[in-house]
Amino acid sequence: MTQWDERIEVYRANEITGAYTTKKDWDHPILVLLSRASVQPSRNFEMRSPERDLAQERLDVYLPYTELIDDQHRVKWRNLWYEIDGPPDLWPYGSTRHTHLVIWRAKNG
Repeated sequence: MTQWDERIEVYRANEITGAYTTKKDWDHPILVLLSRASVQPSRNFEMRSPERDLAQERLDVYLPYTELIDDQHRVKWRNLWYEIDGPPDLWPYGSTRHTHLVIWRAKNG
């Protein structure tokens, strides 16, 4: 975690209230945080069947310490969109203060 050599963008979406539902407007995301980060591979998951060919890419992301991020946000890394898996882990102690995220995206084929 000594190299912070990747650029990470974190976005949030406003909620759109319709007649019957409320949904997130991911067509117009709002930038919350632009930061350098350490991005490392995490576990991957693949499920193969005749009906579905699906793989999940999962990554561990280490950012400088921040409380601006939650699990309702999305991350953009290398022009690909990722979901945040669970709440961020905050490590506010010592000289290695950081925020840890697990991000993932589904891939077909």
